[in-house]
Amino acid sequence: MTDLSRRTLWTSMAALWLGLGAGTARAGAPDNETEVLLSLLDDRQNAAAIGSAWLDQDGEKPRAPGALVASLTETLRQQGWNGGTDREALRGKLAAAVQADYRAGAVVTVEGWQIAKTQAELCALAYLAPEGYL
Repeated sequence: MTDLSRRTLWTSMAALWLGLGAGTARAGAPDNETEVLLSLLDDRQNAAAIGSAWLDQDGEKPRAPGALVASLTETLRQQGWNGGTDREALRGKLAAAVQADYRAGAVVTVEGWQIAKTQAELCALAYLAPEGYL
C-alpha cells in the first residue's frame, strides 16, 4: 500500500474540497469528459497517489476509467452539471457533490483519513486515466 504523507494528503484534499484545481488544459480533446473531470485537479500525481491507496483497499469500487467517469458524471449531474466545460461552474458542482456526500455519510477512509466518495473517485480516475491525460 502506498504510504501517503500527511502533507500530500492534506494539500490534495484541500484542493479537491475547495475546488482550487488549476483548470489548465492538457493534451487531448478538451471536450472529453475524462479531461474535463481531471482538469479539476491541481496536482494529478498527488491525487493519483490517493486514488491508488483507495483502490488498494479491500472492497468493491469502480476500477475502470469509464466506470469512474460514468459515476462522477452522474454525481455531478445530480448537482446540476450539464456536461459543460466551464471549470468554475464545474468546481461549484464538485463542491456541492462533496458536501452532499458528507451529509449522506458517503465517505471512504484512505490511510486513516475520511474523504467524500466523490473525491476518492476523482483521485482514482487520476490514477487509472490513460497516460496521455497525466
